[in-house]
Amino acid sequence: MKAFIVDRYGSADRVRASEVPDPEMREDDVLIEIHAGGVNLLDSKIRNGEFKLLLPYRLPLSSLMWGRYTHWTSSLRE
Repeated sequence: MKAFIVDRYGSADRVRASEVPDPEMREDDVLIEIHAGGVNLLDSKIRNGEFKLLLPYRLPLSSLMWGRYTHWTSSLRE
């Protein structure tokens, strides 16, 4: 899967496009195939490290996403 990730907190040059492993489905998860995404003020604050006590490095950025459901676990209803 492709993602824009933060390897280190700081300026915009810390964000890079990268291939990351597909997520593993856990109970009560939904997998969404993203067709479009965007970044906003929240993403820049994450990139700058304003939430570093709560969020890890190598975090995909994009709080705005559009896509379609591709898979959900059996514990969820359609």
